[in-house]
Amino acid sequence: MTDREIDMIDDFAAHAEDVATDAQRATRDIFARTADRLRDKAEHAEGRIAKLADGAANAVESTGEYVRDFDTRAMLSDVRSMAKRHPGASLVAAAAVGFLVARALKRNDS
Repeated sequence: MTDREIDMIDDFAAHAEDVATDAQRATRDIFARTADRLRDKAEHAEGRIAKLADGAANAVESTGEYVRDFDTRAMLSDVRSMAKRHPGASLVAAAAVGFLVARALKRNDS
């Protein structure tokens, strides 16, 4: 593997880390807002519905905490190591992921 290819992989990994961190923050915030809304609904509900809404809020909050605590740097370090060992496959995988993300974003815009 050439120095240029290594630099490209490092640049891609750094960009992926930034994107993953931003997505992690946004996802965590979504879970927190959802848990808050569920708790608000639970306060105005009665009986079993209130208990279900509160339980759902707790589950959503737990998921948000998991997302918050997930170590994106460690995961991306693993991806970077794998990309250096298998550069061709990594570039194909990166292109496929980019295509899928772009397609998903395009669908959300329409």
